[in-house]
Amino acid sequence: MSNKFKKLFIPILSTTIISFPIIVTSCATFQQGSEKLYLQYHSLQTEQAKQEFENYNQINLLSEINKYFLKHDHSQQLVKFKIAGASGATVEFNNLMKNNYAYKYIKFDENEFKRIIKEKFNLSTKFINRLNFLIDYTNINRDYSNNFDVIFPVKVQLPPIKS
Repeated sequence: MSNKFKKLFIPILSTTIISFPIIVTSCATFQQGSEKLYLQYHSLQTEQAKQEFENYNQINLLSEINKYFLKHDHSQQLVKFKIAGASGATVEFNNLMKNNYAYKYIKFDENEFKRIIKEKFNLSTKFINRLNFLIDYTNINRDYSNNFDVIFPVKVQLPPIKS
């Protein structure tokens, strides 16, 4: 290559490489200011802002609810026995799971679960009423880390918002 061509080619190449990231950066920062940022749910003032927060953060809210129930035991409030006098202290696991009849003896209290969520997270009634529960009575197992505990699987689902 000739020296004249190199002197012409290198400045042209360097200006196109340098200007490309500047163009991309300026386009990205243009859209960034138009988005709302919600840091804390409790700091929101209007119901419209709270509604938007719940709609945009559904997965995060379900994750926070899951974390709360992993750390706090509400089993006495949420698991109700249908037989009078029965409780978690008096019923043995083997008798409870015999022939997979657990659903005849115990019941998950969905209303109490919703009340606890309302009290602890201060979510809207509309959001809480959308929650669906799937209780798998056939997969109740002992907690292998503590033989006195039983794992009661409850799936909490949030269906899409109906327009």
